[in-house]
Amino acid sequence: MRVCVALVAAAMLLLGQSGRGEAGTLAVFSDVNMFDAAALAAGGPAGNSQVLANLLGGGTRVLYSTQTGSSRNRLPIVGAFRGMSGVRAGQTRQELSAARLAGVDLLMLDIGFRRSNPYSASEIAAAADFLANGGTIGLIAELTPSSAADLAGLNALLAGLNSTIRYETAARRSGGRQFADTIMPTTLTAGVTQFSIGAANPLSAGNRGLVAVQNRNYTFAAFEPVSAGTPISVVPLPAGLPLALSAFALLGLLSLRRRRAA
Repeated sequence: MRVCVALVAAAMLLLGQSGRGEAGTLAVFSDVNMFDAAALAAGGPAGNSQVLANLLGGGTRVLYSTQTGSSRNRLPIVGAFRGMSGVRAGQTRQELSAARLAGVDLLMLDIGFRRSNPYSASEIAAAADFLANGGTIGLIAELTPSSAADLAGLNALLAGLNSTIRYETAARRSGGRQFADTIMPTTLTAGVTQFSIGAANPLSAGNRGLVAVQNRNYTFAAFEPVSAGTPISVVPLPAGLPLALSAFALLGLLSLRRRRAA
């Protein structure tokens, strides 16, 4: 009887803890035009701007980070967030650190066009800790076919953030500005009826990511939960274990009733 109870208790503890853990969310967008002024206007309130709102969720503080001399997305993105009720959005070109990220809900990393990873190891570590503690990051970067080294740099950045999402190739797909032909039903795309994109790099959503936006069967926006080094997921159980647990519980109950009757 005690063995049965112990087995059931241990299994229930495993089930209860397997899905625990605080994880942040990382979203990757492989077209720098997704959130410029033209895209935000074309998509309207149920378009690209709604994706930004969904990415922020219930948060109220946004930090936009770019290391480029000028970014066409800076004013449109910061402006879009500032237009949301109760949201404060700031921007920085300074080094990312735990102190700078304190109190931030959403960190937008705008790497820009034809650029590799511009962040130092210490900045990546600070961003990874931010994710591991429940923060959200939106990463925007686009490559060209001649930038193989930049491709490796971006994927190294994603690996440093404990992400499984990857840029598949530096070649761009999709063509000129248009609306994506596939918007997947996800939390990132809730309420989105059209999404404006241009030429972009195909993404691999990895082993725990979700595809958000596709066009011509290529993925151009994906997101995933990210924790400190290991994925947050439910521990898979052997197929027969639930039935075995039920049997142990039933045997334990019958044994207990017999002892009481005696």
